[in-house]
Amino acid sequence: MDFSYGKRKLTLTDRRSNAKFSSQSTKRAKNLRLIFIVTIALLFVTLIIPSGYAATNDSVTVAVNCSPNPILYGASTTCTVTLTDTAPTPNNGAPQGTVTFTVSPTGGSFSPSTTCTLATSGAETSACSVTYAPASSGAKTITGTYAISSQNWINGVNGSTSLTVAGRTTTTSVSCSPTTLLAGTATTCSVTITDTSSGTPITPTGTVSMASSRSGSFTACSLSGSAGTATCLSTYTPGAGSEGSITITSSYPGDAPHSASSSTTTVTSTIRSSSMSLSCTPFPDAVGAPATCTATVTDSSPGPPFTPTGTVTFSDSPAGSGTFGST
Repeated sequence: MDFSYGKRKLTLTDRRSNAKFSSQSTKRAKNLRLIFIVTIALLFVTLIIPSGYAATNDSVTVAVNCSPNPILYGASTTCTVTLTDTAPTPNNGAPQGTVTFTVSPTGGSFSPSTTCTLATSGAETSACSVTYAPASSGAKTITGTYAISSQNWINGVNGSTSLTVAGRTTTTSVSCSPTTLLAGTATTCSVTITDTSSGTPITPTGTVSMASSRSGSFTACSLSGSAGTATCLSTYTPGAGSEGSITITSSYPGDAPHSASSSTTTVTSTIRSSSMSLSCTPFPDAVGAPATCTATVTDSSPGPPFTPTGTVTFSDSPAGSGTFGST
């Protein structure tokens, strides 16, 4: 308020109004500062924490699965590895890096490579796949080992699965010619092994074991062939005392792709012919004087001769005209 007295002018100021204005300004400044701090904090939370909040070396699990399983030798299977970040959330998310596959027992091939690169498949999971083609039948263990791309996850973690590779089935057939033969003479046995599994046939390899129900010997039977069928020949020679019906068994033990099989056939071994000669000395002899009689038995059949065994019985005619004593 202004008051004028002549040349002098008096001014009155309302200090309560100024004090109220100053208090409102200070409060407003504090509020603005608080809003600024909160805004910076929110920006830090939304921009900085998601990319670097989780601790390094998150724990992971590695799961391997091959499908189809089991498989037939000659077929292939797709093996998929899945990695999961098992650290408490928030964590580093889907593991990144590569996985290297191995197989035990060793053998076979992975394609396009033994190593695949992980791709994100979920918020905390990643996966990749390879194709495995076995080199032999039997039980296999497929293992995937993780290699990290950063320190966000634990390195070297692995997982395994079992794979069964079934051998391809085979049939064995055997026939011998001639089927009737003298003991000591040979017959030729022909063996055929055939791949009977579905898909592209694989030719069996290896050797066939031959056996007989009576004495005798076989020559080796080594397979050769193509288009899923292999054959071999074995010569069988019946031994001494083998006369009669003989069962011939051919057994294929299998190879890396194939399972075993066997087959039988029969041949008949006949008795060999013999001849005998007899001579006595002295001849003629005096009545009552002894004479030595020698009997000689000879194998007279074709082929390698067998030495006759057993006994010879002597007789005289007229009967009872003398006596015999063996030497």
